Amino acid sequence: MRRLTLSGILSLFVFAAACASHSTPSTASTAPEKRLASATVTFSSLQDGKDAKSAVSVQLLRTGNELAADGTTTGTEFKDNTTAAPLALSIKGPFGRDDAPAGQLRLRLTPDGDDTWTFDVQLALHYADETQQNYRWQSVRLDEKAPERTLVLAGAQQ
Repeated sequence: MRRLTLSGILSLFVFAAACASHSTPSTASTAPEKRLASATVTFSSLQDGKDAKSAVSVQLLRTGNELAADGTTTGTEFKDNTTAAPLALSIKGPFGRDDAPAGQLRLRLTPDGDDTWTFDVQLALHYADETQQNYRWQSVRLDEKAPERTLVLAGAQQ
């Protein structure tokens, strides 16, 4: 009986090791100093601001639409021709400096009725080694008919 129990335990260890070798890749492939530490998005409204009752959500995506960071703002009016305070994104998954060229920024407006919003948007990515990458897109438009845009980081770096 003792030999059977020891054999069963050994089998569980072998099974667990096999499962671990086929698990989802971790952030271990990204060097600690290259990992995203924080991210902020700043909106500068143009002629058409965002109504207070309309919400906007922001997602930073890695290759394959893997969520790296996100944030939402509701109940805040973005007045015409003004710049809002930076929106801090919550880190949700791995993102490293090497992910940035293929990264995307997804913006989604949840309008309260009719709401047209035109704006410039800036993304600041802050890494663990205290370096920063900045991106900027101009004249983005969201409204009730086209509430979502996905912006590519490649080519938008400042």
